[in-house]
Amino acid sequence: SYCAIVIVGFRCPDDIVGCVSNLREMDGPDHTIHICENGGDTAFAELCASLRPLCEADASAPDLSKRGLATRVLTLSDGKTRIFVHRAPGNLGYAGGINAVLDHLASDPDWDAIWILNPDTAPEPAALKSLKARAAQGSYGVVGSRIVLTHNQRIQMYGGRWRRWIARGWNIGLGEPASATPDIAQVEAEMQY
Repeated sequence: SYCAIVIVGFRCPDDIVGCVSNLREMDGPDHTIHICENGGDTAFAELCASLRPLCEADASAPDLSKRGLATRVLTLSDGKTRIFVHRAPGNLGYAGGINAVLDHLASDPDWDAIWILNPDTAPEPAALKSLKARAAQGSYGVVGSRIVLTHNQRIQMYGGRWRRWIARGWNIGLGEPASATPDIAQVEAEMQY
């Protein structure tokens, strides 16, 4: 089994290359990377060209097409991690891009987890391993990680809670220093998303 990492982009190849560069350094479980480009044919070609220094074409896997999603298969220079670069048939939006990749994965029985990342994410090397370990500790349907803003090294969120009286979410841990150690039990008790 493996984790399918999903990234949805719209004409942001530099961000995606940065994210994939970080994923190349990742410790831990087997994974594939699925990138859905929502920005059209030119953006798809630019993204594939931008990834070329990190990858090599996977001669064993032909380009794929499924329900309007054209896919080019690459392999990271580590020789084992496959990258599926999908060209959406139009701008599906963020959630639509995720759903298109999930549809692509629906017939594959080998994945056991999905990790959704923004294109500008810089995951730590042990992040996926830690997420999978946390998920195995309980009956969690979804696990997440703390999000640190790189420009100021402050927490964006550990999770969130809904404040119904003002119809807004609230990020738990917002503004704390990245070096802070959260009380995980307290965060989980307060967290609604």
